[in-house]
Amino acid sequence: MNVKTADLNTIWATLLIEELIRNGVTQFCIAPGSRSTPLVAAVARHAQARTVVHFDERGLAFYALGYARATNRPAAVITTSGTAVANLLPAVVEASMDAVPMILLTADRPPELRETSANQTIRQPGIFSHYTRWAFDLPCPDAAIDPALVLTTVDQACYRARRTPAGPVHLNCMFREPLITDTQATAHQISLERPSLQRWGMNKLPFTNYRSASSAAHNYAVTEAAEIIADAKRPALVIGELRTNEEREAVLALSRKLEWPTFADITSGIKLGNREEYFIGGYDFILSEPAFASKYCPDTCLWIGGRVTSARLTNWLVKANPRNHVMVSSRPWRHDQHSRVTLHIETDLALFCRSLPSVAKSVKAIDWHINWPHISRLAKDVIDSCFESDLLTEEHATRIISRMVPVSGALFLASSLPVRFMNNFCVQDGASVPVQCNRGASGIDGTIASAAGYAAGLEKAVTLLIGDQAFLHDLNSLALLRSAQHPVTIVVLNNEGGRIFEHLPISRHQDLLISYFVMSHELEFARSAEQFGLSYHRPRTAEELQSIYSKLASSGDSAIIEVHIHRLQRQNVQQRLELAVAAMVKKAFLS
Repeated sequence: MNVKTADLNTIWATLLIEELIRNGVTQFCIAPGSRSTPLVAAVARHAQARTVVHFDERGLAFYALGYARATNRPAAVITTSGTAVANLLPAVVEASMDAVPMILLTADRPPELRETSANQTIRQPGIFSHYTRWAFDLPCPDAAIDPALVLTTVDQACYRARRTPAGPVHLNCMFREPLITDTQATAHQISLERPSLQRWGMNKLPFTNYRSASSAAHNYAVTEAAEIIADAKRPALVIGELRTNEEREAVLALSRKLEWPTFADITSGIKLGNREEYFIGGYDFILSEPAFASKYCPDTCLWIGGRVTSARLTNWLVKANPRNHVMVSSRPWRHDQHSRVTLHIETDLALFCRSLPSVAKSVKAIDWHINWPHISRLAKDVIDSCFESDLLTEEHATRIISRMVPVSGALFLASSLPVRFMNNFCVQDGASVPVQCNRGASGIDGTIASAAGYAAGLEKAVTLLIGDQAFLHDLNSLALLRSAQHPVTIVVLNNEGGRIFEHLPISRHQDLLISYFVMSHELEFARSAEQFGLSYHRPRTAEELQSIYSKLASSGDSAIIEVHIHRLQRQNVQQRLELAVAAMVKKAFLS
């Protein structure tokens, strides 16, 4: 009986992993644990499986998230039972909120041990609630159950993880002891012994192939959008988060055809390295002048992609209340927190941009076009002049990274201030590189792990711009960088606490701000780098940062650069820039 149980565990786990690989899931993220032994053994014995092993389940899941952001393919996360499973929740929430595919393989005790106080046994089915696209409680391996169930379950899981909107799926895998046998068998050998699997065993395809039917309404939606666009007098093109190179190339081509004032978010991946005249730089500062923002407001907004970082841009559109606000998204969700969207088109973004007729060029308000590129150039001059000194601030550091990031690399941005800094202070004449950020739920957890997974998925070196609080939150994940094939250069903006709260209404309550929100500290990260075997650097000037970053970018090794700004020496660069650009705008366009 014991041998039979162990053999069944091996057979089911072998089929499960084989079917995942046939579905294109080849990256397995493994946290050590006993109950998951059958799954881990099956992965270890499969020649096509790629693995990363990490002791922290939370970081491991964020690694899988970063990998999927880079590849648009899910990685499989394998954990043991109990609280190991609960540690996956933050990454599952992020993946669900931002439509990132993920496969969760959680090992579990058999059902008879539930509600008995058995060790490491919790209610795992449904633990992720509505944050999964699909979940299935796979029964304990049993000779009375056709093992084809394993294959069709995996095929459904992979389909549900990838179909729009993509997201995490959860397979809870129960195993009885003994967990593993000394006998090994390939999926092909197993299939020969079972009639229901023989056809499957003779090829390398999934047991069940899923096909999605294309939308017949696409052409109608494009025509409707084109009619709206052709009638625009004061149009604006807003570009939010884009996921693939195909999307980025198609959106960029459309923007060139339209020649509309274009407001691209940093997460679009087409803001850096973009020298197109109609891509408006410094728009967050330009729109800080209320009279200008009120006078120059669009009557038509074409919004392509996901969310944007700039609250000021969003508020400008809310106040403008354009008669036509067209949202083009690859997801069915309502992306409209202020209730302004008049037409929502769910479609393939690249296909939409290629299909949209050029009739949208017929815009009559010529001065609307002339003013925007001109004011963008003037704003750039003002912003450039504010960064001529060698003083190293968070904003100056961000600007340096945006200019110097290698064309062969990529950027990952932490939530909170780093993504806002890069959106507002980046230069647009550097390299055009992929950019990603965990903006589904906009949490700061798991950022280092996500960047490590992103580098692995892209197979490129990645620069991570992160704040000190997010860095502290994910220290465990530095272990992922020790032997990473594709390095991550971490630039830590250490301003001694959560300084984003100084930009929020709580800043008016100084008695609460420092102790309960900013969480000011005096920690530095040299010893953290030493503990995990990473090189550490602490530039004092902008020139030093440029020199250090340039050397590290070509070194092939992961490293930590700490840009330390003492809280008493911080410069309010944002406020000075807003005042300077607003004064320029008032003089040039409102006088």
